[in-house]
Amino acid sequence: MPPQNTSVGSRPTQRKVPMQVLALGYSRTGTLSLKIALETLGYVRTNHGFAVAFASPATMDMWIEAIKAKFHGEGIPYGRAEWDRLLGDCQAVSDVPHILFVEELIAAYPDAKVILTNRNVESWWKSYETTVAQARKPSFQVRLVSWLDPEHDGKREFLFQLIFKAMFNTEQLTVTEEKAKACFTAHYDEVRRLTSKDRLLEF
Repeated sequence: MPPQNTSVGSRPTQRKVPMQVLALGYSRTGTLSLKIALETLGYVRTNHGFAVAFASPATMDMWIEAIKAKFHGEGIPYGRAEWDRLLGDCQAVSDVPHILFVEELIAAYPDAKVILTNRNVESWWKSYETTVAQARKPSFQVRLVSWLDPEHDGKREFLFQLIFKAMFNTEQLTVTEEKAKACFTAHYDEVRRLTSKDRLLEF
Protein backbone atom coordinates (compact mmCIF):
# COMPACT_ATOMS: atom_id res chain seq x y z
CA MET A 1 0.00 0.00 0.00
CA PRO A 2 1.50 3.41 -0.94
CA PRO A 3 2.27 6.03 1.71
CA GLN A 4 -0.51 8.42 2.62
CA ASN A 5 0.15 11.98 1.49
CA THR A 6 -1.42 13.65 4.48
CA SER A 7 -0.21 16.30 6.88
CA VAL A 8 -0.97 17.84 10.25
CA GLY A 9 -0.63 21.59 9.96
CA SER A 10 2.60 22.11 8.05
CA ARG A 11 4.16 18.82 9.19
CA PRO A 12 4.03 15.55 7.21
CA THR A 13 2.44 12.75 9.17
CA GLN A 14 5.10 10.17 8.25
CA ARG A 15 2.32 7.59 7.99
CA LYS A 16 3.11 4.86 5.45
CA VAL A 17 -0.06 2.79 5.88
CA PRO A 18 -3.46 3.73 7.34
CA MET A 19 -4.11 2.88 10.97
CA GLN A 20 -7.10 0.53 10.86
CA VAL A 21 -7.36 -1.34 14.18
CA LEU A 22 -6.79 -0.23 17.76
CA ALA A 23 -6.83 -3.32 20.00
CA LEU A 24 -7.05 -1.83 23.48
CA GLY A 25 -7.59 -4.78 25.80
CA TYR A 26 -5.31 -5.32 28.79
CA SER A 27 -2.31 -7.64 28.64
CA ARG A 28 -3.26 -11.29 29.35
CA THR A 29 -6.56 -11.03 27.49
CA GLY A 30 -5.39 -12.63 24.26
CA THR A 31 -3.51 -9.64 22.86
CA LEU A 32 -0.74 -11.69 21.26
CA SER A 33 -3.21 -14.12 19.67
CA LEU A 34 -5.10 -11.14 18.30
CA LYS A 35 -1.89 -9.67 16.85
CA ILE A 36 -1.22 -12.95 15.05
CA ALA A 37 -4.81 -13.10 13.80
CA LEU A 38 -4.71 -9.54 12.47
CA GLU A 39 -1.45 -10.12 10.64
CA THR A 40 -2.82 -13.39 9.23
CA LEU A 41 -5.74 -11.37 7.87
CA GLY A 42 -3.28 -9.06 6.15
CA TYR A 43 -2.95 -6.06 8.45
CA VAL A 44 0.58 -4.81 7.88
CA ARG A 45 2.53 -4.93 11.13
CA THR A 46 0.46 -5.04 14.28
CA ASN A 47 2.56 -3.32 16.94
CA HIS A 48 2.41 -5.39 20.15
CA GLY A 49 4.15 -5.03 23.49
CA PHE A 50 6.69 -7.70 22.52
CA ALA A 51 7.71 -5.64 19.49
CA VAL A 52 8.10 -2.57 21.69
CA ALA A 53 10.30 -4.55 24.09
CA PHE A 54 12.75 -5.26 21.27
CA ALA A 55 12.42 -1.96 19.44
CA SER A 56 15.33 0.35 18.72
CA PRO A 57 16.56 2.64 21.51
CA ALA A 58 15.19 5.60 19.54
CA THR A 59 11.71 4.05 19.45
CA MET A 60 11.83 3.25 23.15
CA ASP A 61 12.87 6.87 23.77
CA MET A 62 9.70 8.03 22.02
CA TRP A 63 7.52 5.79 24.18
CA ILE A 64 9.28 7.08 27.29
CA GLU A 65 8.72 10.64 26.08
CA ALA A 66 5.00 9.98 25.47
CA ILE A 67 4.49 8.38 28.89
CA LYS A 68 6.37 11.13 30.72
CA ALA A 69 4.33 13.80 28.93
CA LYS A 70 0.98 12.23 29.80
CA PHE A 71 1.58 10.83 33.25
CA HIS A 72 4.33 13.06 34.64
CA GLY A 73 3.69 16.40 32.95
CA GLU A 74 7.13 16.43 31.33
CA GLY A 75 7.15 17.69 27.78
CA ILE A 76 4.36 18.05 25.23
CA PRO A 77 1.61 15.39 25.00
CA TYR A 78 1.61 13.38 21.78
CA GLY A 79 -0.82 14.29 19.02
CA ARG A 80 -1.50 12.87 15.57
CA ALA A 81 1.86 13.92 14.12
CA GLU A 82 3.82 12.25 16.92
CA TRP A 83 1.77 9.05 16.78
CA ASP A 84 2.29 8.88 13.02
CA ARG A 85 6.02 9.28 13.54
CA LEU A 86 6.01 6.47 16.11
CA LEU A 87 3.43 4.15 14.53
CA GLY A 88 3.45 5.18 10.88
CA ASP A 89 4.32 1.71 9.57
CA CYS A 90 1.57 -0.04 11.58
CA GLN A 91 -1.98 -0.78 10.54
CA ALA A 92 -2.90 -2.05 14.00
CA VAL A 93 -1.73 -1.92 17.62
CA SER A 94 -2.25 -4.26 20.55
CA ASP A 95 -1.22 -4.56 24.20
CA VAL A 96 1.02 -2.16 26.15
CA PRO A 97 2.09 0.56 25.93
CA HIS A 98 -0.66 1.47 23.47
CA ILE A 99 -3.43 0.86 26.01
CA LEU A 100 -2.08 3.71 28.13
CA PHE A 101 -3.20 6.11 25.40
CA VAL A 102 -6.82 5.14 24.81
CA GLU A 103 -8.20 8.66 24.43
CA GLU A 104 -5.26 9.90 22.37
CA LEU A 105 -5.24 7.04 19.86
CA ILE A 106 -9.02 6.95 19.45
CA ALA A 107 -8.96 10.69 18.72
CA ALA A 108 -5.89 10.53 16.45
CA TYR A 109 -7.33 7.74 14.28
CA PRO A 110 -11.09 8.32 14.05
CA ASP A 111 -11.48 5.87 11.15
CA ALA A 112 -9.81 2.97 12.97
CA LYS A 113 -11.95 0.21 14.44
CA VAL A 114 -11.52 -0.57 18.15
CA ILE A 115 -11.22 -4.12 19.44
CA LEU A 116 -11.54 -4.78 23.15
CA THR A 117 -10.42 -8.25 24.23
CA ASN A 118 -11.96 -8.93 27.62
CA ARG A 119 -11.72 -11.53 30.36
CA ASN A 120 -13.32 -12.25 33.69
CA VAL A 121 -11.45 -10.01 36.11
CA GLU A 122 -10.72 -12.85 38.54
CA SER A 123 -9.27 -15.01 35.78
CA TRP A 124 -7.33 -12.06 34.39
CA TRP A 125 -5.72 -11.26 37.74
CA LYS A 126 -4.62 -14.85 38.34
CA SER A 127 -2.94 -14.87 34.94
CA TYR A 128 -1.42 -11.40 35.20
CA GLU A 129 -0.15 -11.81 38.75
CA THR A 130 1.76 -15.01 37.95
CA THR A 131 3.31 -13.68 34.72
CA VAL A 132 3.68 -9.96 34.03
CA ALA A 133 3.51 -8.80 37.65
CA GLN A 134 6.20 -11.29 38.64
CA ALA A 135 8.45 -10.14 35.80
CA ARG A 136 8.21 -6.53 36.97
CA LYS A 137 9.48 -7.23 40.47
CA PRO A 138 13.06 -5.96 40.94
CA SER A 139 15.77 -8.60 40.89
CA PHE A 140 19.55 -8.69 40.98
CA GLN A 141 19.64 -10.26 37.52
CA VAL A 142 17.57 -7.46 35.99
CA ARG A 143 19.69 -4.78 37.67
CA LEU A 144 22.88 -6.44 36.48
CA VAL A 145 21.77 -6.82 32.86
CA SER A 146 20.48 -3.22 32.83
CA TRP A 147 23.82 -2.00 34.15
CA LEU A 148 25.79 -4.01 31.61
CA ASP A 149 23.69 -2.81 28.66
CA PRO A 150 22.07 0.52 29.60
CA GLU A 151 21.29 1.54 26.00
CA HIS A 152 19.13 -1.53 25.28
CA ASP A 153 18.30 -3.70 28.30
CA GLY A 154 18.48 -0.80 30.72
CA LYS A 155 16.24 1.39 28.60
CA ARG A 156 13.77 -1.48 28.07
CA GLU A 157 13.56 -2.10 31.81
CA PHE A 158 13.02 1.59 32.51
CA LEU A 159 10.28 1.82 29.85
CA PHE A 160 8.38 -1.18 31.19
CA GLN A 161 8.66 0.12 34.72
CA LEU A 162 7.04 3.33 33.51
CA ILE A 163 4.32 1.32 31.75
CA PHE A 164 3.55 -0.74 34.85
CA LYS A 165 3.35 2.33 37.09
CA ALA A 166 1.12 4.17 34.62
CA MET A 167 -1.22 1.20 34.19
CA PHE A 168 -1.83 0.94 37.91
CA ASN A 169 -1.32 4.56 38.98
CA THR A 170 1.42 3.63 41.41
CA GLU A 171 4.97 4.63 42.21
CA GLN A 172 5.85 1.05 43.12
CA LEU A 173 6.65 -1.99 40.98
CA THR A 174 4.04 -4.01 42.82
CA VAL A 175 0.28 -3.67 42.88
CA THR A 176 -2.39 -5.10 45.14
CA GLU A 177 -5.07 -7.36 43.73
CA GLU A 178 -7.78 -4.88 44.66
CA LYS A 179 -6.11 -1.96 42.90
CA ALA A 180 -5.19 -3.99 39.82
CA LYS A 181 -8.77 -5.16 39.37
CA ALA A 182 -10.09 -1.62 39.84
CA CYS A 183 -7.71 -0.29 37.17
CA PHE A 184 -8.66 -3.12 34.82
CA THR A 185 -12.37 -2.36 35.19
CA ALA A 186 -11.87 1.40 34.84
CA HIS A 187 -9.88 0.91 31.65
CA TYR A 188 -12.66 -1.08 29.99
CA ASP A 189 -15.24 1.46 31.08
CA GLU A 190 -13.13 4.24 29.53
CA VAL A 191 -12.77 2.48 26.19
CA ARG A 192 -16.54 1.88 26.01
CA ARG A 193 -17.25 5.49 26.94
CA LEU A 194 -14.94 6.89 24.26
CA THR A 195 -15.92 4.54 21.43
CA SER A 196 -19.17 4.56 19.51
CA LYS A 197 -20.95 1.20 19.37
CA ASP A 198 -20.63 0.92 15.59
CA ARG A 199 -16.87 1.28 15.92
CA LEU A 200 -16.31 -1.15 18.82
CA LEU A 201 -15.95 -4.94 18.83
CA GLU A 202 -15.73 -6.50 22.28
CA PHE A 203 -15.23 -10.18 22.95
